[in-house]
Amino acid sequence: SPLRNITRAQLKAIYSGEVSRWSQVGGPDAPIRVFSRKAPSTSRKFVEEIVLGGLDIRLDAIELESAKIMAEKIREDHLAVGFIALKDRTESPGQPLRYLEVDGVKPERITVLSGRYPFTQPLYLVLHGRATEPARRFVEFALAPEGQRIVVAQSLIAVA
Repeated sequence: SPLRNITRAQLKAIYSGEVSRWSQVGGPDAPIRVFSRKAPSTSRKFVEEIVLGGLDIRLDAIELESAKIMAEKIREDHLAVGFIALKDRTESPGQPLRYLEVDGVKPERITVLSGRYPFTQPLYLVLHGRATEPARRFVEFALAPEGQRIVVAQSLIAVA
C-alpha cells in the first residue's frame, strides 16, 4: 500500500467497494487492487465481521488460496491491499511486509495488549469448573517463560 496509516472507515470503504482509487483515501491517483482470502478462511470471516460490520467483501476482490500467496502478491504489487494475520506473516529478504497503522495506531505488542489496535483476535485458555491437576499445570506452563517463548515462536503476542 502507498499509505502508512488508514482509518477504519477507509478500510471498510475499500473492502466494501465504495472506494476504488488510492486518491480517495489520501494516496496516488491509481486503482486499489484488493486481495482477499477465499471463503471459508477465518481471516476473511474476521474482515467481513469486524472490518465490514457484516458486509461481504467487494465482488472484484482477487481471492487467494492462502496467506502465503497473499503475502507474495502484496510484495509484488505496491498498489495492493490485503490482510494477513501476524501468525501467518512470512518474511522475504529485501521485501518486508508492512502492516498499516489504523487510526494512527501501530500494530505492536503494547497496542494489541492494551486494545488500542482495533483488529485483534484474542485467544483464551478457559477452564470449566474445578481445574484438574494436568489442566492447572498446562495453564501455568503456557503463562511461564517457556510457554510464552512458544507463543512468540508461533508469531503470536506473548501476554506474560
